[in-house]
Amino acid sequence: MHTTRTTPTSDPRTSSVIRLVLAYEDFEAGKRAQRACQQLAPPASPDTAVNLDSWKFDLLKLPSMRTMAAQAVAGSDLVILAPHDGETLPCFVLEWIRLTLRHSATRPKGLLLLMGLDPEDQEPLLATKHPLKELAARSGIPFWCLHPEAPNDAWEEPGYAPGELERVAQAIFPRYPAAAVPLQPGVLTNLGG
Repeated sequence: MHTTRTTPTSDPRTSSVIRLVLAYEDFEAGKRAQRACQQLAPPASPDTAVNLDSWKFDLLKLPSMRTMAAQAVAGSDLVILAPHDGETLPCFVLEWIRLTLRHSATRPKGLLLLMGLDPEDQEPLLATKHPLKELAARSGIPFWCLHPEAPNDAWEEPGYAPGELERVAQAIFPRYPAAAVPLQPGVLTNLGG
């Protein structure tokens, strides 16, 4: 588990804190998700702090760590899952999500799946997306699934379209600057479902 915090520089009575909880499969998925988290945070504002709790999937194998990670989710704005590829999520990660969504008082405001595969290979994605989408719907929270954009050259790393991340942020964070296009929760890629 790793926690990153920034502190607002203005009056604490008018400050806001954005709480993100990230679960990632491996180093590559974690790096990709960290970049997405930086894009998700609203434009620099002296009255906004960002709290990011990161959990590697392997830690969630242990019931005690799943409980600790579920407690970290309590009151968070967004839970972000970052698998390496489109393989189905491990059962212990799904159990952790079920645990976090069990009580309405501790539910996050949304669930975001950051995929790491080519959108052409949809079969594994559909297996991953379906249980999360259903869990979010049963809990009454929005669910989004994003694919990374291909890099422009060999030196650039894949990332997520800023417009898509901005729309997720606008739905979750009330102070986020409005965009021209309103967001409808759901899958932001054309998957036919």
